[in-house]
Amino acid sequence: MSISSVSSVSSVTYASSASDNSSNVAKLEKEKAKLESELQKANQSKDTEKAKQIQQEIQQVDQEIQEAESEQNSKVSGNNSGNSKIQNNAQKLSVDEQNQSRTSSSENNLKGNIIGNMIDEYA
Repeated sequence: MSISSVSSVSSVTYASSASDNSSNVAKLEKEKAKLESELQKANQSKDTEKAKQIQQEIQQVDQEIQEAESEQNSKVSGNNSGNSKIQNNAQKLSVDEQNQSRTSSSENNLKGNIIGNMIDEYA
């Protein structure tokens, strides 16, 4: 597998998980909006017990949203780090391949010179 294919797999995996996480945040925000609507109704009906219960649920959803956003930010940071490592490894591999090519070329030139010298001696 080449470096470019590893990099693209990493990006696809990240994009998928980032999308899942942002859709999770969107669902939580919809749930929060629904709860806030219910809280408004409970306050209008002066049902304090229900209002307290809904307020606790809203706080819980807020906490879940913060955790999901934090996780999403963490994945972005981790992906950038991972991509950077992949790029560094690709650069090292490229340099190694160039060095190997130069070494191979030098070895071939040396062998050619030795064979040429041997032919000249025996000619």
